[in-house]
Amino acid sequence: MKKSSPSFLSCFTLAALAVCAASPVWAAKPPDYASSAMTGGSYALVSGDYHSRIWERVPEGEKNKGKVNTNLPPPTEQACIGRAGVTVTVSKPCTLTSWLHRALDGTTVWKKGGSMYLSGSFYGVRGAKAVGTFSMLDGGALTVNAGFMLSGQTFIDSSTGVFDQKGGDVTINGSFLGLTGPYILSNSTGAVGIYNLSGGNLNIVSERVRTFCGIINGVGKGTFNWTGGVLNATFLSEDLVNNGGQFNPGGREKIGETKLESEQARTYTQKKKGSLGIDIAGTSKFDRIIWTDKSKNSAFVFEDGALIEPNLLGGHKPTPNRGFAVVTADKIRVEGDLEIAGSFAKDFSWEIEERKGQQVLRLVYTPGKGGGKLEGK
Repeated sequence: MKKSSPSFLSCFTLAALAVCAASPVWAAKPPDYASSAMTGGSYALVSGDYHSRIWERVPEGEKNKGKVNTNLPPPTEQACIGRAGVTVTVSKPCTLTSWLHRALDGTTVWKKGGSMYLSGSFYGVRGAKAVGTFSMLDGGALTVNAGFMLSGQTFIDSSTGVFDQKGGDVTINGSFLGLTGPYILSNSTGAVGIYNLSGGNLNIVSERVRTFCGIINGVGKGTFNWTGGVLNATFLSEDLVNNGGQFNPGGREKIGETKLESEQARTYTQKKKGSLGIDIAGTSKFDRIIWTDKSKNSAFVFEDGALIEPNLLGGHKPTPNRGFAVVTADKIRVEGDLEIAGSFAKDFSWEIEERKGQQVLRLVYTPGKGGGKLEGK
């Protein structure tokens, strides 16, 4: 695995420690914000739409008075849920530096037309024994330009964060999706982070390789449940199970590449009805997955009933028997029937070749004769 630059690690860790030093240690009961010194920002004190009067703005170092007195958080500051049991609904576009829950039983809901743009980080749930839920419905959007930490940002945060994505778009531009914090010296081993992807699009598209990249379980208890929706990731670094969604480098109808960055063996497992979406726009323009590691033992596994969905873009029509090397892995295993699905199912077949100690899955253009394994292979 490539190592990230010292500046990223040091900056991220120092930032986490700084937030820890500035934040109070919470008890299991809801915190008394009226008497607590807080970091600066806006605090939602009652339930309601993000764009309604639910906020109190607290300057850096001052105390929260516990009274709603302002309309909207400034786009240059962070905002958070600041009272137990509060639900904030995002139904229109908003811009912030960061978003988090600083209270027990907080809920954020994104609805159709509701988008949140974070120039900084998504910090998820903060606090001792705090529980928070984030729900992305049929047309919401969340864009994060820095880190995404669902739970356990600092070592005092023995919290539980649950993110349910049933639709909409979540895009992480600057770093990884941390189910819990990955740094043993500054993040909590008691944190729980659960991401349920059942619809919509999840894009983790940082172009720079980090020490941690893709979807990270972290030092706490991280779980990624993938039963639907589309995953597009530039880099991945841990085991991944596709139990009914679509893995599509670049996202649907866009050309992209996904690369495994790991020093140890990792396994991608695609179960029945799980799909691998491959877009093809030209002889050398098609989706690629490179699933190899330094130990040369990583595996790409298709279980019985797994699907591959090729898609031709822009009217491209390959010459017959033209092959596309879409997956290169240390090992590729097909356990049962691997089916070609989608609008171009009858025009493509698949085969596996050996190349320089690795295995390559090729899609072969066989117009009118496809749907499964290439005949004679």
